Amino acid sequence: MPDYATFFAGRYISANVVEGLGPRPLKIAKVVAEDVEQIDDPSQTRERMIVYFDGSRRGWLVNRTNAECLVAMFGRRTEDWIGRRVVLKSEPVRVGPTTQPGIRVHGSPDIEEDVRFSLRLPRKRPQPYTLKKTEDPA
Repeated sequence: MPDYATFFAGRYISANVVEGLGPRPLKIAKVVAEDVEQIDDPSQTRERMIVYFDGSRRGWLVNRTNAECLVAMFGRRTEDWIGRRVVLKSEPVRVGPTTQPGIRVHGSPDIEEDVRFSLRLPRKRPQPYTLKKTEDPA
């Protein structure tokens, strides 16, 4: 029987779910674009990238930082991500003036070695970023 919170969890995975999973690789089943309600105005929608994992009905709403991490590991073509595994982590992130739990890419067992790159986001200074080659539990 699923946990109580599963029934009220929403359409997308949250940082709390990721924290509960621990450092477990999740296999990407599909990458799609979906219209997502805007937080500040639910009557408005915006097309966003959603990643679905094997065995889960809930998607991962991918922000720009995480999308750049996936590109650094697996390339620009999202169809090349299908079947690849990714390890997510929960960590505090800045959202406007506040800090709250967020989801970040930790790495993957499917990369040959750690991936180091310069994360470049609009209106921000480039930041060095490292994605880890994680253990393969298989």
